[in-house]
Amino acid sequence: MSDRHVPTPIRGPAAWRGSELVTTDEWIYQLSSAETAEIERLVAALHRVGRPREQLTRDDVPLDVLAPAARMWRDTLARGRGFVLVRGLPIDRLSDADAALAYWALGLHLGTPVPQNFQGELLTDVRDVGADPTDPSTRLYKTRAEQDFHTDGADVIGLLCLRTAKRGGESRIVSSVTVYNEILQRQPELAALLFRDVEQTP
Repeated sequence: MSDRHVPTPIRGPAAWRGSELVTTDEWIYQLSSAETAEIERLVAALHRVGRPREQLTRDDVPLDVLAPAARMWRDTLARGRGFVLVRGLPIDRLSDADAALAYWALGLHLGTPVPQNFQGELLTDVRDVGADPTDPSTRLYKTRAEQDFHTDGADVIGLLCLRTAKRGGESRIVSSVTVYNEILQRQPELAALLFRDVEQTP
């Protein structure tokens, strides 16, 4: 008997299509006034703790009103559609530093921060700083160049929008599960390649 993996379609909520999601807003979570108030209290409490953001742990950011929402987000990311759009963070009442602190604190309830780049940054800005997009060492999120669909090296990716770009800046996502299912349907011999180990070169 062969032990080779035989690809089969993946079913479930993660196999979504954009054309289906435009008909519903179930993927959007609107923070309530009580939840935004808790976020502001949390930021104030973390200032009293006085430790650098990177040294905080989940135990330092206990949630009350927001606890059910955080559990739901975590379950959606792990076993549901794989993404959620949260609206209503009180950006207009927080400094950029405090907004980042609130974002960090909520993120601790969804996972463990890991470096974003070779500099070891755990949190970084997506902003055009005039870097050369043709330079192989440039991260495209530091330029105004458009990025193709890609995956990042983490289980959970989060983005916080502080200010809308004057032009462009749209973020798009696609279900990798649906992409896989489409490859399996159209070119099944290629789908098998997705289960092979990837050889990395320096």
